[in-house]
Amino acid sequence: AYPDGRLTLMENGEYYWRNRVRAQMDRVKALRGKTVDIVFLGDSQTHFMEGRWGRLESPWPSVTAFTNGLKTLNLGIGGDRTEHALWRAKNGQLDGYRAKAVSILIGSNDGGKRDSADDIVRGVAEIVKTVQAKQPDATIVLTALFPNRFTTGDPQETKRSEIRAGVRKLTDGRKVLWLDVGDELRG
Repeated sequence: AYPDGRLTLMENGEYYWRNRVRAQMDRVKALRGKTVDIVFLGDSQTHFMEGRWGRLESPWPSVTAFTNGLKTLNLGIGGDRTEHALWRAKNGQLDGYRAKAVSILIGSNDGGKRDSADDIVRGVAEIVKTVQAKQPDATIVLTALFPNRFTTGDPQETKRSEIRAGVRKLTDGRKVLWLDVGDELRG
């Protein structure tokens, strides 16, 4: 494990989900009774906001470069699907502390053939409901899935566009907000 607890590796050097969850829960317990400015909930795109993932360097700067000393909690886990983030949200990761904002970026790993865009949007809606129940004072920021491919007509990118459109409908402009940086990522 790294000294700061960002990542725990198995004996053979491979990433291990269960250890990541344990490390996150240790951080959650340490925050009991405290306030967190921004909680990041999601998959590898969220996980990578820490600046690295094991031996891999993040393709973008660490989120700490943009949070200017705010207290953040990264609950992103590489490889997670919507149901994994929902399970973690329901089972302790949002308990015992007060979040001012919760950023949700999830659904990228759900895009295979077995899940429809509507299924994924319903999963994100369940996460939103769970966050609202467990962190009722928090503003939720739904972050659009990042572009996966930069060509029009690609079936996977078409599906991601449908997911973005569906998730955007979950916003209310007050307590559930929308953030789409796709155009900036496309260059």
